[in-house]
Amino acid sequence: MPFNNEYISNLEKAIDQCSNCTQINKLKNDVEKYFDKRLADILSSIDILGELCPAPGSIEDVVTWIGNFINSNILGPYNKLITLQAEVLAAQASIIAKIGSKIGQMSCDLVPSSGSGFGGSLFGDSMFGG
Repeated sequence: MPFNNEYISNLEKAIDQCSNCTQINKLKNDVEKYFDKRLADILSSIDILGELCPAPGSIEDVVTWIGNFINSNILGPYNKLITLQAEVLAAQASIIAKIGSKIGQMSCDLVPSSGSGFGGSLFGDSMFGG
């Protein structure tokens, strides 16, 4: 579940290429759905792994073994998810700002999200690897 910088770069290009308010509003809706799903998936994984992180135990050897297991098998993936979440949130903020700027330049009215899903977007999933 690595972060897809290429998708974000292509998304920024798609924002720049929008030539009318319909396109930018469609793009905005697709971006909302993409980031909402991506962050929900990350948070779900964080919750699952987070519950496994505390190391219970009262016998020193068992506690050491459990601690080592947690450090090598749970905290590593958990920390990677936390880092991924930060990267996705930063990219989301950047894209939202870019869309906002484009909407301002074009004097568009915002259209509420349609809720139709990310597939079939203005720019297509396969183009961005999202």
